[in-house]
Amino acid sequence: MKNHRGTKICKDTRAKRDRDSKKMKDGSLLSFMRPRSMAVPSTVNARPVQQDPHIETPSASSSQLGPGEKEKTRTKSAFVQELQRISMALPTMIPEATGTDLLSQFADLLQHDNPDISVDDLWEEVLNPFLKTTLGWNAEIDLEVVIRRGRLGFDAVVDFVAHFVETRGVEEALFEGKLGHLTECAKKKMSLSTSHVTWNCG
Repeated sequence: MKNHRGTKICKDTRAKRDRDSKKMKDGSLLSFMRPRSMAVPSTVNARPVQQDPHIETPSASSSQLGPGEKEKTRTKSAFVQELQRISMALPTMIPEATGTDLLSQFADLLQHDNPDISVDDLWEEVLNPFLKTTLGWNAEIDLEVVIRRGRLGFDAVVDFVAHFVETRGVEEALFEGKLGHLTECAKKKMSLSTSHVTWNCG
């Protein structure tokens, strides 16, 4: 041991030991052995947020309407307004029209409209003959029995007149004359009660 001390090998071994001891004091070895915290997967969904498909974004037009409401076309025709009031006032005891009822013939507008002819010719060649054939002349047909509610009933008459007066430009006075008898019978039906009064519109 005495012979070994002081030699070059001994000095090198001591220097290496001193360096290792210094590293232990600096904590480098301890920091290496210290357990590291494990990365926790993120719980946040990185995908872009999508709008709920059940939530509808109201459009400019639909936002002005209440739930279940249907937008009604406004009319400037006084006669069409009168027909609308009659239609809305018909009592519920009057049956709703079906496709076999007389007034249902007014529901098919395309059958009675021809955009290729003038307004005057449309009245003379299409509308006037249809009204005469369907409703008769003056009061020769008892129209009390044909009054029905619904889209195939008096509502169809309202839409028929509104289309040809406001879209095609037919004079409303022409319809007032041809539909006068039907209108009077419908007005009397408005006051119909459960007493089952029979009106004679002739």
